[in-house]
Amino acid sequence: MFCVNCGKNLSEFKGSFCTKCGTKREINTIAEVQSNPGPVIQNDNVAPKSTVIQKKTFTYQSQATRQKTSPLSLRKCIKIAIGSIAAGVMLGLIILPFYKDDVEVYVLPSSLSGDSSESKMENVVSVFPNGGSTYAITEDGSLWAWGNNTNWYLGDGTRIDRSNPLKIMENVTHFASSGGRVYATTEDGSLWAWGFNTYGYLGDGTKRHRHSPVKIMENAIFVGVRVDTTFAISEDEVLWAWGRNSSGQLGDGTTENRTRPVKIMENVASVGPYLARTTDGTLWARWGVLNASSFEDDRSMRHSPRKIMDNVTSTRFYGHSHFLLLTEDGNLWVMRREIDPNPVLRMENVVSVETSRASAFAIDGDGSLWAFGNNSSSGKLGDGTTENTTIPVMIMENVASVTPSRDSIFAITENGGLWAWGSNEYGQLGDSTTTDRLRPVKIMENVASVTPFGDSFGASTYAITEDGSLWAWGSNGSGQLGDGTTEDRQSPVKIMENVVSVTPGERSYFAISDDGALWAWGSNRSGQLGDGTTEDRLSPVRVS
Repeated sequence: MFCVNCGKNLSEFKGSFCTKCGTKREINTIAEVQSNPGPVIQNDNVAPKSTVIQKKTFTYQSQATRQKTSPLSLRKCIKIAIGSIAAGVMLGLIILPFYKDDVEVYVLPSSLSGDSSESKMENVVSVFPNGGSTYAITEDGSLWAWGNNTNWYLGDGTRIDRSNPLKIMENVTHFASSGGRVYATTEDGSLWAWGFNTYGYLGDGTKRHRHSPVKIMENAIFVGVRVDTTFAISEDEVLWAWGRNSSGQLGDGTTENRTRPVKIMENVASVGPYLARTTDGTLWARWGVLNASSFEDDRSMRHSPRKIMDNVTSTRFYGHSHFLLLTEDGNLWVMRREIDPNPVLRMENVVSVETSRASAFAIDGDGSLWAFGNNSSSGKLGDGTTENTTIPVMIMENVASVTPSRDSIFAITENGGLWAWGSNEYGQLGDSTTTDRLRPVKIMENVASVTPFGDSFGASTYAITEDGSLWAWGSNGSGQLGDGTTEDRQSPVKIMENVVSVTPGERSYFAISDDGALWAWGSNRSGQLGDGTTEDRLSPVRVS
């Protein structure tokens, strides 16, 4: 007997669900007829009842029904049919209550169908590439999805890859995804989720994978995901958490996994990895990572929030073992991840701070850029050396913003000049060379924003100028620059005009133009570019 969804042998099922894809086991006593199976009626909004694997159709059937059947008389057929119906009714009475879910399932928009020509995506305001899947939110709050759908990532009720955008939900205000699970909040405050649910991290009270959105909670204004835990903030400023809790990472005082949201604390303004900030600016250590030796109390404190500091406005990871904390008075503090109760003051008069691994870059009230921390062999601090330092060093003046990316750093000055330094292995700095730079070098002028991106395939950089032109340079082996070639570029190349934002993904890249159109290029193996094909694109194509 085999799974109707993925073909896995049913003898390897765990209980009533497939251990590979999570599909519920069904009973089918109809013998397989391979010579002439007859017409098949399929609704694209429903998961298919069989999967073609190497041109064989697998259905749930016992060993007995696989044996060659002999012709039956009409009377026998009628008796078998009556018996099957009676058995089906009895099975239904027994099985259906067992599988009944105490969850509300989202009613998919009527425009959802296998043919996306019935509804077109327009006026895109944000795009979220996630591996081979892509999501976009339009001006009217509609959530669209396309690309890889192997494990129900898209939420359309199927496992069929889509090369055209499909409308999944309406009135969406916030979106988040990680590790094969997806979340969206709607205008009425409802939080919905779908996808993988191994540790119950969807929050629907089960561990069943979900093919389409199910309602998790009401009055949600924010949702955040990290590895196998999920956090949400409700309208009344309460922090909720659910999912895996083996080290007390949920903060509910236990180490029990939670399949539904549990209340953690009140008056929460924001939550991030390991830390939460309340509305009065108080910073709390977010449990599960506390080192009990840092406190004079019992180890159970590591399973609940612990107050750290007042008047905190923002936090940043600083390497693998530290945090940077910026307070209202402009003081920048360094604190160990193990939650040292005595953070160390590092700088004053700081307006903003960004980090790259164990390196930090802070802009002060005068517009001066300072750096400290790890300097790597490429000189990423920009101070002309490759030596590490714990003392902030001034790098340049009149800086409006700084954007670190691994070991390559970019800064935009107040007059729109783009400067870069650090690693330049792929020409990602854009100075016409592949030479690492220990000090900032000027790349181009009139830059409004810069988006560096690095992955296992190299490093590329994208910049939008004040006139809306998109420029790109760096690695281009898979066409990630969008210039129509696969040649690396060591200096900026103009890609397209009238661009308001650019979003790199995993070998797939997206730009939104000022008329709300979404453009894409790069890898398209699962149809993640959304142009109706699975052909890779070396130049931007309109997402249809």
